[in-house]
Amino acid sequence: MPLQIDSKAIRKAYQDSKSDIEKLGERSGKLINDKPITKYDRFESAGRQAAKPECISQDTAGAGLLAIPLVAYWLVTDKCK
Repeated sequence: MPLQIDSKAIRKAYQDSKSDIEKLGERSGKLINDKPITKYDRFESAGRQAAKPECISQDTAGAGLLAIPLVAYWLVTDKCK
């Protein structure tokens, strides 16, 4: 049988080269090299989520006059700065 070099053969060779632990990790959906989330990572993520976006951005500027009621609502409800 001649040597086959196609994507299917390469994919099979790659899957066969993995250890049992790597295969179990892939099935669970977690990567082996994932580092645990620290309290500093959680704090940084919470800070990014708490930041208020700008009221007038590229998205609202393209909407023209239709954006005025939306921006006014965001300002009144304190959703943007």
